[in-house]
Amino acid sequence: MMRPFLGSLLASVSAVLIAFSPAGAQQNYQLLGPNDAVTKVNGVTITKGQLEGTMNKLLPFMTYHSSVSDERFLKIQKKALNTLIETELIYDFAKKNKLDKVDKKEIDKALSDVKEERAQGGQLQKISKRTA
Repeated sequence: MMRPFLGSLLASVSAVLIAFSPAGAQQNYQLLGPNDAVTKVNGVTITKGQLEGTMNKLLPFMTYHSSVSDERFLKIQKKALNTLIETELIYDFAKKNKLDKVDKKEIDKALSDVKEERAQGGQLQKISKRTA
């Protein structure tokens, strides 16, 4: 089930996707330069370079895997593109709701709380003692 805010953001996405035919996906994809747009999300361009970076996280050194089938390549590409789109939508939502501006005092307090919890043994240690 999709979260309500993500659903509403997805509705506002203007995406211009480059179509790849399954038979020649890798060959068509290679024609693009690293700064060429593969999609646009709420006015923000996602480039081939960004897509490749995300694809490499899903299948490291994909360029060395020449045996990757076109079908597998397309699945990885789609997953990577979806990841980039979702990341941009979440960032856009955070900006619109002023969630990207965290007060330094809040950060310092959170760090202080973590340090204090660690000094007291922390939840993880308490749980591990109970299960041992």
